[in-house]
Amino acid sequence: MVSHHFRSHKDATSVLTWIIGCAGMRTAAQLTLAGLVLIAALNRRQCEAAELGGHCPISLDWCACMVVRRGPRVLCNATADGDAVSDDLSRLAGFAMDSLILDGVNLTTLPRHYFVNLTVKALVVRNTPMQSTEEDSFEGLTHLTTLDMSHNRLRAIPRGLTAVPTLKILRLPDNYIADFKNLPPLENLTDLDLSKNLIEKLDGNVLKDFPKLQRVWLANNLIIFLSTSFFKGAKNVTFVDLHNNMLTNVYTAFQGLRHLTELDLSHNSITDIDKLSTGTTYTLRILRASYNSISWLSRIGPFNILLETIELTHCNISELRRETFSQLPELLRLDLSYNAIQYIPGNCFHKESKLKYFSAAGNKLFSITNTFSVTRRMEVLNLSMNFIEDLEDSLFNMPALKELTLRNNRIKFIRDGTFRSNSYIKHLDLSGNDLKWVGIDSFERLLASKCFL
Repeated sequence: MVSHHFRSHKDATSVLTWIIGCAGMRTAAQLTLAGLVLIAALNRRQCEAAELGGHCPISLDWCACMVVRRGPRVLCNATADGDAVSDDLSRLAGFAMDSLILDGVNLTTLPRHYFVNLTVKALVVRNTPMQSTEEDSFEGLTHLTTLDMSHNRLRAIPRGLTAVPTLKILRLPDNYIADFKNLPPLENLTDLDLSKNLIEKLDGNVLKDFPKLQRVWLANNLIIFLSTSFFKGAKNVTFVDLHNNMLTNVYTAFQGLRHLTELDLSHNSITDIDKLSTGTTYTLRILRASYNSISWLSRIGPFNILLETIELTHCNISELRRETFSQLPELLRLDLSYNAIQYIPGNCFHKESKLKYFSAAGNKLFSITNTFSVTRRMEVLNLSMNFIEDLEDSLFNMPALKELTLRNNRIKFIRDGTFRSNSYIKHLDLSGNDLKWVGIDSFERLLASKCFL
């Protein structure tokens, strides 16, 4: 308990070492003086802690309080019911808390004025049987910036949120929420998490009353419909997570979002991202759309040219159109693994490509001739589990290559000079092929660079 009031272990150690040294003193006066010094040191640290982040009340029956750097943190766990916790909360009136956590407390409905007269920045109510709240359940929480009500049994968005206009972060994952009813305008809200719920539709201009909203989590719902107007009002949104839903199309839902940088659409049933590919998502840098039903890709661009990462694995893509990624000069990472692609044309990438990581493992590639003619900055290339028979000069234009995986193909021979331009390769995997002949100088440059074969 003493150590809580020291800024560091060094402070505590220095005082304790001094006292231990005093133990060798012979007079009672000397020992008394040593004790007084320790008490003075402890009192000074307690005062400093109070100045930094307040202090805890003297006694709580069902909750525990500790002082952290940002202030007191109070935890009320599953050993208490709602009434018992309420008694402890009344003792916290007047104390400025960094966070109040009710974990597993037996509450089915959050009572009226339950947190009245409390000053707290972050409120967490999780792992309870709670199904609903009252209109004035949050009355008095005028300093609240974070509300986390995850892992409960809420049937709707909590009522009474108009009482917390200071709210910046609202987390409601893993509940039974089916719609956006009860969600009031919150002009300071930046983060909204409704993942792992029962939402089926995203319709209307629901987010228009959240001018500062930046991040939205809606993953692991039952969403089958996304209206083109749903995100239109969220002008400042930068991150949207819609993975693991039942969407079949996103149409133009994200057009005109000038601050959107990351979008996750993976694990849906989307068949077409053409509108997204050619749309006006000017700042989009990360697109994740793996595990969908996209069969082919047209050219991406010309507006969303800042894309750096694209993930389109397990989509059953059978065809890449010419110049598919040719308008993406900033593309660094591209993953097309586990599709049905038979050929990747040489003009698929930007003429001054910055691509460093590319994977097309688990496709139906027979040849990679001319495919990588402009990818001179490539560092990691994974083409395992294809039908490639001959490498020819396909690696010549990748002098920066460090890792090359070609396992489980149909490669039968390696020509002399195949790796003559790849002196930086540190890892090469050719396992699972049917190698019958290897040129005498095939691996000369690789052995010189201590490549692991």
